[in-house]
Amino acid sequence: MAVTVREVLDDTLVATAEPQVEVAGDSLDKPVRWVFTNEREDVASFLAGGELLVVEG
Repeated sequence: MAVTVREVLDDTLVATAEPQVEVAGDSLDKPVRWVFTNEREDVASFLAGGELLVVEG
């Protein structure tokens, strides 16, 4: 069963971190393929689509 970005953001534990969607808000209902943590400024060059990127803000 695939989980969507919206479902991740709606999770009670994840919501306690007060996540913010910075780009692609129209894609929240797409399934998540991979979850990454990353602090690189150039991370976009490593993403292909379907990833959920978690960064510390």
